[in-house]
Amino acid sequence: MKVSVIIPVYNAGKYLETCLESIGRQSLGDFEAIIIDDGSVDGSGRIADNAAAADPRFRVFHRSNHGVSASRNFGLEKAQGEFISFVDSDDSIDPSFLEKLFAAIGEADFAFCDILLDSGAMKDRHKCWTPCASMKDSLRNALYDGWCGAPWNKLYRKSFLDENALRFPEGISYSEDLLFVVKAICLSRSVSKVDEALYIYNRANDGSATHSFSRKHETDCFAVLEMLEAMFREQGLWEEFHLFIEWRMLLNKVGIVFDPDRLREFNSIHPEVNSKIWSNPFLHRKLRILMSILRLRLYPLARLAIKHR
Repeated sequence: MKVSVIIPVYNAGKYLETCLESIGRQSLGDFEAIIIDDGSVDGSGRIADNAAAADPRFRVFHRSNHGVSASRNFGLEKAQGEFISFVDSDDSIDPSFLEKLFAAIGEADFAFCDILLDSGAMKDRHKCWTPCASMKDSLRNALYDGWCGAPWNKLYRKSFLDENALRFPEGISYSEDLLFVVKAICLSRSVSKVDEALYIYNRANDGSATHSFSRKHETDCFAVLEMLEAMFREQGLWEEFHLFIEWRMLLNKVGIVFDPDRLREFNSIHPEVNSKIWSNPFLHRKLRILMSILRLRLYPLARLAIKHR
């Protein structure tokens, strides 16, 4: 079997049928679709069962809720294909997605494509980072792409994932994919790209993790960034890529900046990155000013600025 497509599902009933139909229409027919129903209570499990009854290439596993990382890892253990692809249950893929990525991968460890951002009324193409012969150059290009952490617009060689024990960190539900993809880039010998937008990302789903940032997500993001820092230090990459981690840590403190009850946390959580406020390309000027006020511990002035922002 050529490809195993892994689809983690949790309460995605509104979008799941469209997602599964797009997989069933693939021009490359030699695939299996592994659907992991992660304790859904909205009828997603029934939709998945119906898809499996209609198409023998679909397999469904019903489990209690373990989170998206555990679901993807479970799918990897069940996968029988030589190659792996992930599709989120509220997204869809172009009919040629698997065929074109399979044709492009060659001897590479993984191949990927651009993304079509679908907000319902409008569709915009996001041109993803450019792979290079040098791993460091590829990593540099990827880290400054806002969508570099997407695990789902890709086709991975399963032997590459298994040999490097590449799995998603369980218990973490936000930015877990960034850790997975950055590790994949660092460990890869070569990467290929299809210069077409073949993965359709659903921006209209207000219930997705991207649209529902919380304190848990903030904590998870810091945990992932700390794991990446440890990995970069271990592999001798810290001096070249420390700014990316520090900038991301600052960006992750934005939730503190706009919460009057948490302002004093700004200087207690990773204070070492505060010196990078004005060099951070991801922050606009007003955020830089607010963060600078907090760095000086001028909390009353910060509250006043937030109130009238």
